[in-house]
Amino acid sequence: MIPQFDHLGLAVKHPKKAQDFLSLLGYHFTEPTFDELQKVSIIMATNKYQPDIEIIFSDDENSPIKNILKSNDQLIYHLCYKAEEPQLFIKNLKLNKVKVTCISSPKKAIVFQNKKVSFYFVDGFGVIEIIHLSS
Repeated sequence: MIPQFDHLGLAVKHPKKAQDFLSLLGYHFTEPTFDELQKVSIIMATNKYQPDIEIIFSDDENSPIKNILKSNDQLIYHLCYKAEEPQLFIKNLKLNKVKVTCISSPKKAIVFQNKKVSFYFVDGFGVIEIIHLSS
């Protein structure tokens, strides 16, 4: 029932700057992928010894990261977990008196092989993304 950590979500206005810094730390990068449903472009940064980082950027005015980047050029804004049974995980949080609000219902994500992802605001913690392994 405990989900597995997957990556950090980094929203940026200038992905090249993030890549330049992360490359100094030994990260390797995928080519940018545009996700039409999420309205963002994504570059995955991987490193054998460090956590994966999802670099997220967009020129789309309707993109969900536009509000996040209003007062910052870059911000780590979510932690992502993988779960076989995401609803069971969320239910368990609520049973333990954690206030959890869905802020983006499950949608397929091209960067995760079309598995569904959903986003939640966890009171006292922040935003988490869940990759639905069973989708």
